[in-house]
Amino acid sequence: SGASTMTADLSVTALDLPVSADALYLNKAFKSLWERGIISGEATYIVTPSASGSSMMSAASFAVSKQAEDASKILRRLVRGWIPVAAGAVLSASSDALEVFIESEIPILAIYGDQDAKGKKSSERLSDEAGASTLELEGRHPCYLDSPNEFIRAVTDFIDNGGNMDVRR
Repeated sequence: SGASTMTADLSVTALDLPVSADALYLNKAFKSLWERGIISGEATYIVTPSASGSSMMSAASFAVSKQAEDASKILRRLVRGWIPVAAGAVLSASSDALEVFIESEIPILAIYGDQDAKGKKSSERLSDEAGASTLELEGRHPCYLDSPNEFIRAVTDFIDNGGNMDVRR
């Protein structure tokens, strides 16, 4: 399922990806949205709450596995910036998959709730191995529900600044 909204300066399309979503699923979803004229087909910022972060880790792993191609180009075709929210899949990802975000120059803003130890751990790993900025918000695992205004502000600031910001606390 999905929803889309547009303002003069910002277009947002939300997808509710299943837990099993991988790089192929993500690619099919983007292709379908592009064919329907919902998105431009340009690289975009991707927000992945919780388990849907596995789709991005799958994409990074796929990019790394294609040694004949430049792994960074594979990710850059789709992703302009990544905003994982307590993405547990990061904890089991290979270091190579995480490092491809640095090689691809894809900025990451890793967000987690102050009551979510696993979210904090995955965000710290993204900071250490993928160069992510991290942000702790008040709340549980779905911190975007507990601190919606702060979450929206952080995401829009990150996008408005082209992913070039350090919001670590």
